[in-house]
Amino acid sequence: MYFKRLILTVIIVMVTFSLSLAGPAEEAETLVDRGNELYNQGKYDEAMKYYDKAIEIYPQEHYAWNNKGLILHDRGNYEEAIKCYDKALEIDPMNMYAWYNKGLIMEEKGKYEEAIQFYDRAIDIFSFYTYALNSKGVCLTKLERYEEAIVCYNKALKADSKDSETWNNMGITLYKQKKYSESLECFNKALEIDEKNAEIWNNKGLSLAGQGEYKEAVKCYDRALELKPEYKEANKNRDETLKLMKEGGK
Repeated sequence: MYFKRLILTVIIVMVTFSLSLAGPAEEAETLVDRGNELYNQGKYDEAMKYYDKAIEIYPQEHYAWNNKGLILHDRGNYEEAIKCYDKALEIDPMNMYAWYNKGLIMEEKGKYEEAIQFYDRAIDIFSFYTYALNSKGVCLTKLERYEEAIVCYNKALKADSKDSETWNNMGITLYKQKKYSESLECFNKALEIDEKNAEIWNNKGLSLAGQGEYKEAVKCYDRALELKPEYKEANKNRDETLKLMKEGGK
């Protein structure tokens, strides 16, 4: 049974440091900040107008290029999004967010080796970039390079031990190796942080079922469905586990 990866929340970089800027550069920075506010409110069309205006005023504003790329990415326009990320990197090769976002596109396209290369570029800039480390771990898991994936997750957790997504993804990697007890520890850690996450409850159920604890597994699926009634995967796993219980007389 394959797990669905939790959707990463892409963080738009906010220009919070103080620079002695004048003229168009300063105005473009203000426009990017306003665009970010609108993006975070889900007003993507309005945000795009601010990013475009910032680029028009000051084409070297690499954060505007990166964040414009995010909106195109969200719309599934990968080709144009990559052009924006590439433009941001042409202006500032140290923009780790643009490298990371290019990696996300490659990952979504199933090009895991290429995605890892881009995540590595981001990690080279900031070695404890948890989003990149976590995403690299997911790609390594897809490639069945499990031990390397665990190294990535452990490094990410060293930077942020309260990241439920990393705990969840490490649990998935351990589950795929049939290390059910260890995977359960990870899912329990994730649930301590994010108790209302249906996906994690479903994953915990799979690990419990893997080691024959069917009744406890069903409780986890029930909790997942309580939180997310339309969750087809949890419902399917619950039905399969109940069937195993019936066949085994448990």
